[in-house]
Order: sequence, then C-alpha cells, then structure tokens
Amino acid sequence: MAGTAGIYGLKGTTPAKPADGPISPNDKIKVTKLETFVLKNSWVFVKISTDAGITGWGEMLKDYAKACAAGAMEVGYYLIGEDPRPVVKHWQAIHRGAFY
Repeated sequence: MAGTAGIYGLKGTTPAKPADGPISPNDKIKVTKLETFVLKNSWVFVKISTDAGITGWGEMLKDYAKACAAGAMEVGYYLIGEDPRPVVKHWQAIHRGAFY
C-alpha cells in the first residue's frame, strides 16, 4: 500500500469487544472510524469500523485516487457517530448532501 490518506475516529473511545452473537435491532451501534488506503495502481480501499467490532470494506477505482480518498474522508464527518444499519438513508444523505 502506498499509505493511509487519513484516519478519523471518535476521541476517547475504544472499540467494544466483538459481539458474542448477532446484533439485534434494539442494540445500539455506531460508526467509530473511517480509514482510506490508496494503492499505487489507483485503487482506494475504505474501511469503516464500529464500536461493536464490526468492520466493513469498500473499494473505489478512479483516475484520481487521492481525490477519491479525500472525498471518502469527507463522508466520514457525516458517518462517524451514526448507526450504520440504515444504509439507504446514509446513501441518500451522502449522495444528495455531500460535495463529493
């Protein structure tokens, strides 16, 4: 990997231990960190972590990898502290409300 473009997280918090079982709809869960990884071949990987120990990965392939990584980090300002489960709600908010 060429390097990490940035790491954002909640200050003073540590991720909870991985859950012993599935997360129920009534359990509170929130996004705690968003990281981007830019590779030399223009790939960008995005890692989203939660306080329940659940991690999600995404990928971006663009000609301007560093710009894509910066855009992903801007989305981090919206996602950190949010419940990750309402995916469509978050997609709509990011798509319609974010610059990138």
